Amino acid sequence: MNYKLEFTRSASKQFLKMGKSLRDRAQIALEKLTDPVLFHSLNIKKLRAPKEGYRLRVGDYRILFIKEQNLITIHDVGHRKDVYK
Repeated sequence: MNYKLEFTRSASKQFLKMGKSLRDRAQIALEKLTDPVLFHSLNIKKLRAPKEGYRLRVGDYRILFIKEQNLITIHDVGHRKDVYK
């Protein structure tokens, strides 16, 4: 069973602002993220306080998300220098 992917409104806007080639790479990574078998093959790390959840690395960009049961909620997308602030 695959995970359901959901974006917050702000994360969706941030995702659409990315360049096309980077957005395509991120889209492929997100498709792998929804597959429980491929989930562990991605560059994912658990975040430490004060942030919660996980981060997915796509080049110099990070996709921050929370994983619950069968739902993955993307709550932040941005360049690595800005996304953790």
